[in-house]
Amino acid sequence: MTLQDRLKTFRTQVASTPESLCDELSKKGFKIAPSTIYGYEAGQRQPSIVYIKSLIEAYDANPMWLLQGQGSMFLNEEEKFQASLSENLNLENIVFIPVVNMDVSAGYGSLTEEIEMTKDFVSFGKDWLCNNINAPIDKLVIFKVKGDSMDNGNGLIKDGSLVIADTSITEYKNDGIYVLGIEGALFVKRLQYLPGKIRVKSDNPMYESFEINPNTDNVKIIGNVVYTISKVACI
Repeated sequence: MTLQDRLKTFRTQVASTPESLCDELSKKGFKIAPSTIYGYEAGQRQPSIVYIKSLIEAYDANPMWLLQGQGSMFLNEEEKFQASLSENLNLENIVFIPVVNMDVSAGYGSLTEEIEMTKDFVSFGKDWLCNNINAPIDKLVIFKVKGDSMDNGNGLIKDGSLVIADTSITEYKNDGIYVLGIEGALFVKRLQYLPGKIRVKSDNPMYESFEINPNTDNVKIIGNVVYTISKVACI
């Protein structure tokens, strides 16, 4: 369910139409036009902080459910005291990047469908992405790593880590870490150029490297890994 889907689902729980919702919100001091709500629900614009706050204050909406699909739709009594959003928060500067598990099929059609249908997102500030990741924001996809092939004991990519991939890169550019589709499965591997071929390497020495011919072998580059997110183990 997308952000737009959740906004519409919530609205249908509390009001039959955007017009009736606006009437109720205006009684509570929130001036929002029906056309604005239609735009939010159609995905034509990102919802304003004022609109999100109005749903929280008027109907006990759970902001985490609205923004990320986490928790219940409505706040319970304890959560009401904890629900707050900063006045400085601008939802137009928040980007929701889809998360895909590495154990989905790597076939292009099925992967594209998985990305479009995912209910799991991680939110980032647009300014942070622009300052830290040199890639088209709308082409970023997060993959949840499965397995320890890239874990050398000191690395950042472990089982369960999240890697952000630039899916606009679908062919070898430079040596680096890529998300690959190999025989219907997804992998994160390091690619190294050799004359006439490419070496596919794992950072874990327990896994042997192998070589491919990018022009003939059935290996598809899904994207170039541009950032990793891992848990920090405390000792």
